[in-house]
Amino acid sequence: MGKNPDSITPVNQLICFVDTDTGIKLCELSAKLISRTHESSITLLQLMNKEQAAGIDNLEKYKNDTFQSTIELCKNRGITIRIFVKISENFLDDIVNMIDEFGYNFLSIGIHRQIIDDSAWPQNMNLQNNESPTDWKTSNANDDDVVAKKNDIVEKLSSLLNRVMIMTGIFINKDFEKMNHIFIPLLDNKDIPLFRFVNSFSTKEVSSVITWDAVGIIENNPDLKKMYRDKLRSSDGKFTLWDTNKKIDCNFIEQQDLMIIGLESWGKLIGAALTWCHALPSTLIIKDKTA
Repeated sequence: MGKNPDSITPVNQLICFVDTDTGIKLCELSAKLISRTHESSITLLQLMNKEQAAGIDNLEKYKNDTFQSTIELCKNRGITIRIFVKISENFLDDIVNMIDEFGYNFLSIGIHRQIIDDSAWPQNMNLQNNESPTDWKTSNANDDDVVAKKNDIVEKLSSLLNRVMIMTGIFINKDFEKMNHIFIPLLDNKDIPLFRFVNSFSTKEVSSVITWDAVGIIENNPDLKKMYRDKLRSSDGKFTLWDTNKKIDCNFIEQQDLMIIGLESWGKLIGAALTWCHALPSTLIIKDKTA
């Protein structure tokens, strides 16, 4: 297993999704954040069941037409892009097999907002245990079916995180359109590798990146503190630290386009009694590679 992608190591990313719009948005997000585009690559893997695939007459035409803007974006940035559409009966096995075959160093999974159509979605996205959430709210007539489907998605994501050894991101697409404002909560020392990864991001497409160092992890780590100061100086003021003397509220959260958070910090965030969790924007939850 290779190194995590950073400003020195090229990204070799596999992006998996079912919902087309989510896959396109996740690819665009990834392409804009990659700082070292030379030798970096993105592979799109759209997974379908037989019913979904039945409506596609010409697979190559479908890929070229559907992902035309994505292909152009990657080419313009010097990023190699490959696109696969696969009829799958076991999404998890197909993803793991693809990683083993092609040696990716970053996996991203795109999840459509169908799973977050109620205010309980953050608490129900506990990806670190196997307990099924029970408090999904739904107005659908087939409540039990809807809840079971959501629980199944969360359980599969949790299982995938346990099986995959490389750095993995779970992208929750909450009508993501732009990434002018990014919010990064840092609540656990285990997420320091994530911060180093985020520190390598390109900020050309970003207006602000605000890090909430909730428990003083950056302040108490000399190497991290120096790295962050260097980033502050080199980012034209785009990188800033949240003033921990100020209270975070829904108004601030609603101004953010994207939250990037480590898996350990995510667990602590959703376990806290925060009044603004229901207002979270599109979210990228990242688990570090397993040693």
